[in-house]
Formats: sequence, structure tokens, C-alpha cells
Amino acid sequence: GFFRYIRMFFRWAHRLGYAANDPSGALDAPKAAVGRNILTADQMKALLAVKMEPWLKAAILLGAFAGVRSEEVRRMDWEDIDLKAGEIHIRPGVMKDSGGFFERIIDFTPPLTRRKRALKGKGKLVPVVTKTFHLHRAEVARKAGIDPWPANCLRHSFATYHLAKS
Repeated sequence: GFFRYIRMFFRWAHRLGYAANDPSGALDAPKAAVGRNILTADQMKALLAVKMEPWLKAAILLGAFAGVRSEEVRRMDWEDIDLKAGEIHIRPGVMKDSGGFFERIIDFTPPLTRRKRALKGKGKLVPVVTKTFHLHRAEVARKAGIDPWPANCLRHSFATYHLAKS
């Protein structure tokens, strides 16, 4: 991203006569590391096939098929999931940053609708502290052959595949 902005700046400066030449033309663009933080379809299938606690399965489903952040899932209650309406309500205090919104409502995607039986419970969705949550998730991922756990991989996978499909 920085390279792109530097190149745009020098092209603009050269075009308007503020710079004698465009030095960014002599530079090669850096190569981006592609796909490091998303899971493949096979990895997702392997992850969902591992036996795990129901709350952890729900957390993984919400991240992978609705794009809910891990920290938001940790703050959620089961009651934030409206199975009849097919909606997930991310309330203030749960969401990362309200951005002026009172809540964010996420519609179920077809993969989430097919698995909605796994989204039932009472009380806190994640009944353990943050460190324990991450340890459980890492263990399940290791059993699925995903080691180490890629940062933000569920949300990034959701965004990548949802954008490609849409």
C-alpha cells in the first residue's frame, strides 16, 4: 500500500511540474504475500469436522460464515442470534467500534443457515476467558492440520469468498 501511495505522489508531483522526474518509476513494486490469512475450502471442511465444544463451533461458524470478529463473538450472548429472523445482532459493547451506529445486524448466509442448529444456547456464547478461548481454538485448528492459526483468518476468509461470490 505504501508503495502505491508513494508512486501516486511522485507521478502527481512530476505531472504538475513540482518534481523534475518520477523516481518511483525506477523501483519494482513489492510482491504481496497472497492468501496467508484465509483458509481454503478444504481447511474449513477439516476444521468443522473436528469434534469441539458447541460454543467453539458456534464461534467458528459466526466468524467463517458471517464475518463476525473473534472479539465480538467473545462478548456476545446466545440471545444475540435470532434464529427465526436469521440475523445476528452485534450490540454496542459487543462491536469493535460503533462508528455512530447503535447496532450492526448481519443476515445469515446460506452456509450459516444450513448449520443454524449449532447456534443454540443460553447466556454467554463463549463461557471462557480470552486466553482459554484462543487455546481451545488453536487446539482444534491443530487437529484440523492448521498450525499456526492465521490471524483473523475466519473474518478474512469470509470477506474474500463473500466478495468473490457477490
